[in-house]
Amino acid sequence: MDLKMYLRQHIANKVVPLFKDIKCKRCGSDNELHLHHEEAFADMLDKTLLELNLQLLDMTEYTKAQLNLIRWVVLGKHLDIKYKTLCKKCHISLHKDNGNVFALRAKKKREEKIKEDTVKIIEYLSANVGKVMLTLPDREELISIINLKSNNGKSLRGLTSINKALRDRKCGFSIKSFETSKIINGKREKFQSAWKIISVTDR
Repeated sequence: MDLKMYLRQHIANKVVPLFKDIKCKRCGSDNELHLHHEEAFADMLDKTLLELNLQLLDMTEYTKAQLNLIRWVVLGKHLDIKYKTLCKKCHISLHKDNGNVFALRAKKKREEKIKEDTVKIIEYLSANVGKVMLTLPDREELISIINLKSNNGKSLRGLTSINKALRDRKCGFSIKSFETSKIINGKREKFQSAWKIISVTDR
């Protein structure tokens, strides 16, 4: 079972009977009543995992002790927030209204994360300008720092994708591909696609 679903079921059994009122707080209806969290369940779970220094995993990947700890901390947070009893219609309407707010918050978080990552990338590139990477293993640190992903989460490691990301973020650097050679163990070896970090003003 998914961790979120498991916790929602557990909380529903423990918390809902304690806080659900007999009428909708918006329209006064007593039909199909729901208990609305004033704080999003996902946010409470994120905070719990952060406090416990755990990652969001499948339930089967936690130990029994970890799972019990997560359950009790999330339950404790639920006992410390505000609730609102709403009928099904008002609950759907409220979530639709809140959806716009949550979307804006999520967008702001994404933008802040991009800014933080861009600063780290620029710091790395500035400290390593002129660095030559002859082979694939030489590029691993650069690729890890840039951490470019496709829409399905696959790591993008190609030069074209990386340089486009650097341009989009206005980093002021790019990666140049060139041919070179180097004497290794007394023998000159050729590298047809070496990479080099350059400042865009040096091009």
